[in-house]
Amino acid sequence: MTNFKYVISVKDGLHARNAMELSRAASAYKSEITLQKEDGRKVNCKNVISLMGLKAAQGDVVVLSAEGEDEETAIGYLKGFLRVVL
Repeated sequence: MTNFKYVISVKDGLHARNAMELSRAASAYKSEITLQKEDGRKVNCKNVISLMGLKAAQGDVVVLSAEGEDEETAIGYLKGFLRVVL
């Protein structure tokens, strides 16, 4: 398992458009990819509704995790993606 900790910096947090973009990006990989908040809630990054339900706001710490055959590639790309989008 490979993971990356990130603090959400955008004012609106993980809103619908960002959730859709993250879901689309995560779906390009075979690995299981999850996003977890500090409170322990964990969701599937490939499911936009689950991502929106996480209600991740500005300042929240999240952990992006990937497990599977392309986990390192997935985390490498999604790490950069989060830094640009969130």
